[in-house]
Amino acid sequence: MKKEYRIFFPLILIFFIFAACQMPLDDSASGGLSDSAEYLLPPDTIEDSPRVFSGNFTYETLLPVELDLSFELYDPDQAEGREALSFDDPAESAAPKVYVTVKDQAGNLLYSGSTAADKTLVKTLYLPSAPKNIELLLEAEGFEARRVTVKNMAGFSVIRRTMSMLREKASNTMSLNLSSTGPGPMTDSDGDGVPDKYDRYPDDPDAAFDMNVPAAESITIAFEDLFGHKNAGDADYNDFIATYTINEVMNAEGMITRIEVQAEAREKLAGYNHSFGIRIDSYSGQANLTGSFTNRGGRNARLGGRPKAPAEIVLFERTASAVGKSAWFVLEFDTPQDPSAISRPPYNPYLFVHDTWHDIHLIDAEPLKRSINPYDRFIDEDGFPWALLIPADWEYPVDGQRIEELYPYFTDWRESGGTEYVDWYEKDGEEPPEENDIPAVTGADITDEDPSTEGIQVSFWYGDSPFTIQLQLDDSVTASETILFKSSPSDLPGYLELDELTGIITVNPDWSEHSDTFEFWSKGAVSDDDTQATPLRIDFLATSG
Repeated sequence: MKKEYRIFFPLILIFFIFAACQMPLDDSASGGLSDSAEYLLPPDTIEDSPRVFSGNFTYETLLPVELDLSFELYDPDQAEGREALSFDDPAESAAPKVYVTVKDQAGNLLYSGSTAADKTLVKTLYLPSAPKNIELLLEAEGFEARRVTVKNMAGFSVIRRTMSMLREKASNTMSLNLSSTGPGPMTDSDGDGVPDKYDRYPDDPDAAFDMNVPAAESITIAFEDLFGHKNAGDADYNDFIATYTINEVMNAEGMITRIEVQAEAREKLAGYNHSFGIRIDSYSGQANLTGSFTNRGGRNARLGGRPKAPAEIVLFERTASAVGKSAWFVLEFDTPQDPSAISRPPYNPYLFVHDTWHDIHLIDAEPLKRSINPYDRFIDEDGFPWALLIPADWEYPVDGQRIEELYPYFTDWRESGGTEYVDWYEKDGEEPPEENDIPAVTGADITDEDPSTEGIQVSFWYGDSPFTIQLQLDDSVTASETILFKSSPSDLPGYLELDELTGIITVNPDWSEHSDTFEFWSKGAVSDDDTQATPLRIDFLATSG
């Protein structure tokens, strides 16, 4: 005889008929013939790695994401059989390059580049930690273009995918002869091997692609300047505030040929005076420096030189006379730089305090060559940084207002080691909820253990469609009257979303069966000493119809 339980779940399950955004969203409108839709490409192979936070917390809000893509190219006549074209066959022409354009959800350019000869592209992007959708546009000569959306790309350390592209059934494009230029749809004006259509700099053979950091707005760097005297103190992070943007320019092979930085001095609410600059810690050979900085009198002055690494580039010579002023520099390398051998964004912004002779940096950054504090981690005794970077235009605290007062989620983010509330800097004035108290699913029918699954089955209706969720409890957990979830796993599949703030789970069914196992942290399950929650294992079996 089955027993009935009343178990109120902190989940609101909302169903959409669209596939989850972790799976590619394909839009071939920019290429190919209309009848090409009859050919079905094999699904992309997705081996994305969720971000795992470990080690010392360093207050990072600009996160590296490795984009590791490979491509399989298909002919319409072979697509149904799912056989990739072999470009080793002498009967086939050389494999075309795939051009990849990456934009944020507002359409701002983050990166542009192309595959290597082996049809792969590996590139590290730098994304704000706040969850955002990122779009990839894939284009290749004679193949249908694709648009793929990755939800919350910053939540992954690696986006590793093998992606399919379909040849146009009847191509009207003109092949590109790399040894010549001239009129035509695939003109290459500067002869660098990148057609003007994809070349960001069609008249410059040393430049073809860009990476913007960030894609929109600016990086904000905020300092506390009492380093060497006491802890971060009032922690209002407004002793000096600057914003800057980064553009790395790459050649046709993806090597960095120059760095372009634009900066503005936004605020100074400290009594001390300082210099602000950006240090490029490493690169090979020499570089040509050009630009404009604000001198101690508040006037624009010319930057120039031929620095070797490290290049310590002063942008505001005296912060007291710099507020509201702009500066910029271009560092053009004599030899194109491999991205793995050069300083990576956000580089090394620093504040030199003239009153104390201390230089201040982000946590664990390299000190200046003349530093009198060369072995410091730039973190105070309470675990606060002396410099805080925010990857957006930022509303900073007023003088004497601690950062937690304006951004209450900052405390949760800091105490979680950066795993929770990664968008804290977008929530000025917002208070975190006291309880993750979510109404129960309406219409749920909770039944006793199912012998075939050894779990608790939840059946409910959404609209006209019946669904079930199978809850599988491990040996350390007993079903209780109430189970309240505190946080989400990092590896939910594409058809499930969990809002870490509200605890709401959204299921995006593709009208097929799913069976997966995840771990959540539950307030309803505690360890023997009753001090720390233990994982509650749940098997999700979502079925439709």
